[in-house]
Amino acid sequence: MLLLYCAPAAAAVTCDQLGNIAFATEQYRNQGESLQAILVEVDKLEAGNNLTKEDMARIRKTVQETYDRTFTPLEIRKDSNS
Repeated sequence: MLLLYCAPAAAAVTCDQLGNIAFATEQYRNQGESLQAILVEVDKLEAGNNLTKEDMARIRKTVQETYDRTFTPLEIRKDSNS
């Protein structure tokens, strides 16, 4: 699911990747996926990429905040650039 939105070549998560993850999270939520199912996919990112604990925390926070509609994908991307 989310594996496509976080390229393994990058060691650090970019603002574009966080925005894409937020957008995908929003789509999956709207299709009825549970937050738990999406977070299981996030855990798969950790195993298959060179992401730091900080990057994983940012990804999990992005998923949570998008899923519960705290922020939109556009707001996530803009906030990440700040």
